[in-house]
Amino acid sequence: MRFWGLVLTAVLMVFSAARADSLPQRGVFTDSIPNYYSADKPEVVKKTGQGDDAEMEVRNVTVPAYEILRPSIPAPSGLAVIVCPGGGFRSLRITREGYDIAHWLNSLGHTAVVLKYRLKPYPESGPRDFPPLLDLQRLIRILRYRSHELDVNPSRIGIIGFSAGSMLAHRAAVFFDQGEPLAVDSIDRISCRPDFFVSVYGGLEREVWVDSITGACPPSFHALAADDRLIFGMSMRYLRGTRKYNVPVEMHVFPYGGHGFGLARSSPASAWTRLCETFLNTTAKTYQPKMRPEEFYSVPKEKGFHLRINVGADRYYQDDEGHLWESDSAYNVSGPVVTRGPISIANTQSDFIYRTERYSVQRFDIPVPRNGAYRVRLHFAETFDGTRSANQRVFSVFAEGEPVIEELDIYKEAGKKRNTAVVKTFPITVSDSQLTLSFKTDVGSALVNGIEVIAQ
Repeated sequence: MRFWGLVLTAVLMVFSAARADSLPQRGVFTDSIPNYYSADKPEVVKKTGQGDDAEMEVRNVTVPAYEILRPSIPAPSGLAVIVCPGGGFRSLRITREGYDIAHWLNSLGHTAVVLKYRLKPYPESGPRDFPPLLDLQRLIRILRYRSHELDVNPSRIGIIGFSAGSMLAHRAAVFFDQGEPLAVDSIDRISCRPDFFVSVYGGLEREVWVDSITGACPPSFHALAADDRLIFGMSMRYLRGTRKYNVPVEMHVFPYGGHGFGLARSSPASAWTRLCETFLNTTAKTYQPKMRPEEFYSVPKEKGFHLRINVGADRYYQDDEGHLWESDSAYNVSGPVVTRGPISIANTQSDFIYRTERYSVQRFDIPVPRNGAYRVRLHFAETFDGTRSANQRVFSVFAEGEPVIEELDIYKEAGKKRNTAVVKTFPITVSDSQLTLSFKTDVGSALVNGIEVIAQ
């Protein structure tokens, strides 16, 4: 078990008299830490400010940890709220945006969990493998795994984030998954989707991520000041992205308060805590997504297993029936991606499947929840302007090493027309909990636009 360090332990003793029932600090990861990196300097805790402005900050964090603070009342609410302090991903404001917030949540009857997530200099990463996000997602899984022990509802686990911690909460609300069903560690098989989140002077960092928002994203509460020039623009992105899905978003903009007002006891923004208390006792406790979990998690549950993969896509897409098609990035793929943009595809009502493709594709490794019979449906469309006759692109498809589609010529199969969908379906029996699809080029290069795997 990794602790926060002797210096931090001494500092936290200052809070012990005011604390509710707290549990020992624990490491977020028990074995190897994904995307691990080392810092040039050791982790430290520093005091900043004087008097009422005094603050403890943690810096140089490379080993994430958490501490659970439970309310000292006979019947807690059942909510667990992960507290993510801010600090620009260079430090953690562990007093005002950490333990002060945890005490406030305890006073409302909620379990609070203060997260010490990793800080810069972390390596370059995509939106889903960002080290602080991996820390937060793992903690959500841990709390669900320990929910009975902690007396919390596993479907009422949320986040409250401040500044950079709010940005982290937004990422968790958009980029989540149901877990890896074949993982050795049982905790990693559990969903990391937050059931709600509270954002205090923060937002969704990048405009392009608005397109990744779906009806499965959780409800949220937002508090910020109109004179906060740091985050005002990004604070509106989640609201815009969720509006068409009718996901509850409660936003309060106070005329003054600037950035970093915390509990704001002497600020015009002080009303946010009272408003947030109502949100936690209503929306956070009662909201149910209109989509069933097996339709919006990246790996559906075994019952009714129907996996939909939009090959080459960088985000989820929702079809007209409300089903989500996920990106293929998790399936050991190879081959360049082509994005066509909005185009008209004949013989289909789901044009979006054919807007992206992988060509020169060789292999997909797709985990399935059990061995047995499956039906596979592959989607193809010849969209390349250079293909003007048959026998210019011919390839074969293998499943579990056996040929299932031989010498497929998409152009010829579509009646010698480009921009026309071709769908091929075949049965397959899986014996090692993983479906392997491979492609062999006969002429030109192989391509594929969409994959469906359906349990029989």
